[in-house]
Amino acid sequence: MDTLKNESISRKIRGGNFISHKLRALQNLKKLQISTNIIQVIIKNLNEGEMQSVLNFSRKNKFITRHRMLSYEHLGRTYFSKDQEFLTDELVETVAAHFPKLFSFEEVHYFQKLFYVLAVLKKIPICYLYRNLFIPRNGYCKILDFEKLPKILDKFKVIWRENKKLAEVYLFTNLKLMMGKYFLILENNFHNQFCAKNFLDVAMGRSSNLFDFDEKETNQRCLSAAFNLGSDSNISRCEENIRLHAVSSKGEVS
Repeated sequence: MDTLKNESISRKIRGGNFISHKLRALQNLKKLQISTNIIQVIIKNLNEGEMQSVLNFSRKNKFITRHRMLSYEHLGRTYFSKDQEFLTDELVETVAAHFPKLFSFEEVHYFQKLFYVLAVLKKIPICYLYRNLFIPRNGYCKILDFEKLPKILDKFKVIWRENKKLAEVYLFTNLKLMMGKYFLILENNFHNQFCAKNFLDVAMGRSSNLFDFDEKETNQRCLSAAFNLGSDSNISRCEENIRLHAVSSKGEVS
């Protein structure tokens, strides 16, 4: 859902004006209360101005549980160029600049540190290419005190080197004191109905490309698989994109 209203942007990115079709599909998903992820591709100098309306749409609709803001990946598209891609941190800075009351780049940075720690403790693989954050459905309530969190993470790191179990107890004790009832959002594997009703899960990032693809890391952490090679030889989404890039780089495709 790259735009809610701009037909020109829809035609450039998707090859046609499919906005009304997508909105009707979303209305049906809402009626049936089917948990839904919104994916919004951000292209430099094209649709940065669409971020606010699309993200606010996701915030208002509680059946939408996750909103992904992805950098454009240049695969030879005629209308665009590689210069219109974002690096991950560059994308986060751009998004944060459009939502100064909701979050800052620094808050995303420290939340991601916490996200990695919790993923390790709970043995849950998460993609290392994205930056995550929980934002409120309404208003500007924050689930974490970002003045205290950096100090807690630093002390956790020190304790972890000596005693991993004690470090885990320290972290969860302090998170419970800081977050109160909102601690459930992180406790229940990051995703649950409580999160969907009160907060929206936002992910910002990009896929690997030929220059930064790490096969080992991707195989260990990727939760998505492409099935174009058969059920016995799946590949990650990033590897699929790289293969598409290799094909398209032989000649531009429209």
